[in-house]
Parts: sequence; structure tokens; C-alpha cells
Amino acid sequence: MKCLVTLLLLFAASLVAHAETTENMLNACRWVETAKVVDHQMTIPTDFAGGKCWGAFTVLQFAFRIVDGKTDRRPLFSICAPENSTIP
Repeated sequence: MKCLVTLLLLFAASLVAHAETTENMLNACRWVETAKVVDHQMTIPTDFAGGKCWGAFTVLQFAFRIVDGKTDRRPLFSICAPENSTIP
């Protein structure tokens, strides 16, 4: 039953998922160039573009933390991101 639910959720997610062009992502993340950083925290715009860009960074950080359980927990993408890094 769990397998069926998982498959249905993946299918439903694939119906609404779509890829963004590089140009769209660059435009959405343009604010990063001038973002103010205070005490290791940055101010994020509270608009759609800010959310889109921050979401992309969140997905990348999550993906970089994936480890291969069959080996000695080496990062799957061979990127050693700090374990204590966060995205609030």
C-alpha cells in the first residue's frame, strides 16, 4: 500500500513539475548580487522571484547532503557541504 501511495504522489508531482530556463533562474536570483548580509544572515525579497530562487538553493543544499547508504556514507554527488549549514 505504501508503494502505491508513493507512486501516486510521484505521479501527481510530475504533472505539475516543470523545468526553468537558465535565463528565468538568473532573473529570479538577480537580487543575490546585492543582498545585504548581517551576522551571517541575508535579507530575502518577499516576492515570487525571491521565493523561487531561495527554493532552488534549498533543493540544491538538500541534494548535496544525500549520501550513498551502500558505501561508508560518502556524498552521492561528491560534494562535501558542511553538515551544520542551514537554510532557515
